[in-house]
Amino acid sequence: MFSISETPRGFFCLEWSSTEDGPKITKLKHLKIPTDFSNQQFLENIINSFNSNLKSQTDSLSIILDSSNVLFSLIKIDLSKNNEKLIKWYEKKIMGDDFCKSYYNYYFPMDSGNNCLLVSLPKKIKDNIVDISEKSGFNLVYLSVDIFSASILARQIHKKETKGEYLIWKIKNNNHHSIVVYNGEKVKLFLNLMLKSGKI
Repeated sequence: MFSISETPRGFFCLEWSSTEDGPKITKLKHLKIPTDFSNQQFLENIINSFNSNLKSQTDSLSIILDSSNVLFSLIKIDLSKNNEKLIKWYEKKIMGDDFCKSYYNYYFPMDSGNNCLLVSLPKKIKDNIVDISEKSGFNLVYLSVDIFSASILARQIHKKETKGEYLIWKIKNNNHHSIVVYNGEKVKLFLNLMLKSGKI
């Protein structure tokens, strides 16, 4: 598996394989290169800078986006019921056609009432990732956003501890922090914070 994780300062790239003892990393490198996922040559630039015989090793690809690429919002929709009409109405009347032409919208039920976390991903970024991966001969098996990807890893490693409530904390640049509190697999709380002069 070849994995790319985007950060504000570049890309963490690693090759890894599954073993009986868990994932085994065969190569890890941080790349500071002037590219992003909306660039048509992003994958070629990363592979060339990574300097590895990727195709002979794997064709599986996972990509983790920096959260600055997506928009987050909260809406009240009960996803346990068939609310497709309500979602369509919300996207047309509240978001508007122009917004929905530019973004893919993903709805995740939260642990509190009918709250739903809405993640909006620019179509230009996702479409480019899918197209370039396919043209380059990679099988894109995973696409996620930084802090939410960490929670999936936490659930795989700490199975018992993540059945109840648990917290994922991401320390970012310039005193910015992201915190997600989960109850099992559902988001209970999502915060972006900035610390300044000892205050939040």
